[in-house]
Amino acid sequence: MRDLRRKLKGGIPYLLYCIAEFWKIKKVVLVSLDWERKLLGFLPRPTYKHRRSYQTVTAKYDRIAMR
Repeated sequence: MRDLRRKLKGGIPYLLYCIAEFWKIKKVVLVSLDWERKLLGFLPRPTYKHRRSYQTVTAKYDRIAMR
């Protein structure tokens, strides 16, 4: 039982960290799956596209911070 608690103590914060990092990535990059072009013949290929709207929001706050 102690081993299970030790594993959960180490794993849960790491899981939360990973979720937060993926959320940040999804906020900046639009990720979609291309079902026409497949990897290894059966996996959909991920495509990435930069979100321009995120740049304008952060640029606004950058200007405010630099005053």
